[in-house]
Amino acid sequence: MIDAKALHVSIGAIRVLYGVNLQVEAGELVAVVGANGAGKTTLLRALSGLLAASSGEVHFAGGRVDGMPAHHRARAGLVHVPQGRQVIPALTVEENLLIGAEQLTVMSRAQRLSGLAAEYERFPVLCERRDVLAGALSGGEQQMLAISRGLMMQPKLLMLDEPSLGLAPRIVEHILNALRTLADQGVAVLLVEQAALGALKIADRGLVLRGGHCVLEGSGEQLLKDPALVKGFLG
Repeated sequence: MIDAKALHVSIGAIRVLYGVNLQVEAGELVAVVGANGAGKTTLLRALSGLLAASSGEVHFAGGRVDGMPAHHRARAGLVHVPQGRQVIPALTVEENLLIGAEQLTVMSRAQRLSGLAAEYERFPVLCERRDVLAGALSGGEQQMLAISRGLMMQPKLLMLDEPSLGLAPRIVEHILNALRTLADQGVAVLLVEQAALGALKIADRGLVLRGGHCVLEGSGEQLLKDPALVKGFLG
């Protein structure tokens, strides 16, 4: 679904990523883990078009997209849920969800209603609070809303940046299980997480970034058994 080749990214004069290669297939969940400053967020921003790569290529759904504006990539199905949730606090839950759907001008009213029903089934608490302002939601509810708003855009690839940040373990487990189910249903999922243990437990494959370099890659199960990873990232 996405294939990034030799991706180099600089922010100003500072090189952040050094020749990173990444592939995610349809129906696959790939976790990118690493310490703060490893380049995880920069990788997602480069793939979604929020940052320009210094060099390298990004192919998505069979076509080359590096150089394509971020909103065009999103409408093509490359959807990025950034760190920090970024819901619109003055709008209701349902209004936030419909904003996601409105990014796709070809979506019919019936498709929007079907999308709403699917997200309310995925996260029932959103249905219960559909008329509540997003700013009044808990952190976990806002994260669910951010994910569902991205899914309303019918992504081929859903990229998430630290969705567990600041959330209670019970909520984190619920969100990670929902992402695993989403991948099992055929959506490609790219998950960036500093909480490596939970991410790798549900991942088909994982990559470890350190200092902008990919230093380890393998199945989630293999990486969890790697002594270097356990010592460096899981404690």
